[in-house]
Amino acid sequence: MKRYCIVGSICALGLCVTSFITGTPELPDPVKTAFQKHYSEARKVKWEKENDVYEAEFELNKLNMSAVFDVSGTIPETEIEIPVSELLTNCKSNLPSEFTGARIKEAAKIVKTNGTVLYEAEVKGVDVFFDVEGNLLKPTE
Repeated sequence: MKRYCIVGSICALGLCVTSFITGTPELPDPVKTAFQKHYSEARKVKWEKENDVYEAEFELNKLNMSAVFDVSGTIPETEIEIPVSELLTNCKSNLPSEFTGARIKEAAKIVKTNGTVLYEAEVKGVDVFFDVEGNLLKPTE
C-alpha cells in the first residue's frame, strides 16, 4: 500500500509540473481587469501568451471568439468565428491559386481597435486574410 501512495504522489507531482509548464500564462493585472470588464460572461476561457500579447479564446453568447490584449490591458483586436457560408463571396473567389478547389475549414471576422475589419479563412491549415471587400491581403498586411 505504501508503494502505491509513493507512486501516486510522484505521478501527481508530475502532473502539477506539466500543467505549470504548459498551463495558463500568468496574466498582468491590467489584462485580467480588461477581460473581466469586457467579457465577464465568457465561458470556456483559454489563454495563450505570444510575444508581448495575451490572447483569450472563449465562448460568449454561443459564439466562439478571441480577444488580444497588450500588457496594459488594451485590446488591439477581436475575432469572431463566423460560418463559412457567411464569408464574403469575393473572399472565396480571391483565394490564392494554390488553394483552388480546397475547402475552407473555418472563417472569422476580425475587428481592430481602429475600426478596420478583416476576414480570415483557414484553408489547408493556413490562415488567409481579406479586406472588408474580399480582396486578398498579403501576409504582411
